[in-house]
Amino acid sequence: MNYAELLQDIQDQFEDDGTEFVSEIPKLITRAENRIFKDVPNLPPFRTTATGNMVTGTATISRPSDSRVVRQLSYTNGSSEEVFLERRIDSFIKDYWPNASSTSSPLFYAEDNQSTIRIAPTPDSTYAYTVYYLRIPTGLSISNTTTELGDNYENVLTYSCFWEAAKFLEHEQMMAVWKEEYQTETAKLQQEVGRIYSNEYGAGA
Repeated sequence: MNYAELLQDIQDQFEDDGTEFVSEIPKLITRAENRIFKDVPNLPPFRTTATGNMVTGTATISRPSDSRVVRQLSYTNGSSEEVFLERRIDSFIKDYWPNASSTSSPLFYAEDNQSTIRIAPTPDSTYAYTVYYLRIPTGLSISNTTTELGDNYENVLTYSCFWEAAKFLEHEQMMAVWKEEYQTETAKLQQEVGRIYSNEYGAGA
């Protein structure tokens, strides 16, 4: 389902081509997408990586600008082995390695803020690193007419949009109907994602 098709489906469902409703539809779609991102953040298409090189003597690296959740952080050591750092809170990092000018092989990481990840010990070399994270996808719009949600999760996206449209129109009966449809479809999707992650960690389907 592309952007134009979704726009038309929303208008057809509610039989409303009034200027106020039509002009609000792009905002409804954005709110509907944001709900899905929050309810099912671990969808496989949202998983990605970013790479870079640590700076010797610098205890931080940049968090990817499009990241919603950082899943893991690893670096490649001198033996070409990928080493995964253990996640901690920032206060632990500062207490564990209070002198950031001292260097050694990194063991832990924490998110300082939306733009910075702190590492301890402070890197003693320019290790290549990989950030594994869940990205914030670009939503549907007139300039971005197709997305993973529209291509692969059409029902969830449609029902979420219908729910938002019903709320905007203050149609309580339809709100209840589409809320239930959305929650039912989302529950199925959450189970599917759960099976994917179970298989990933060797727990079976």
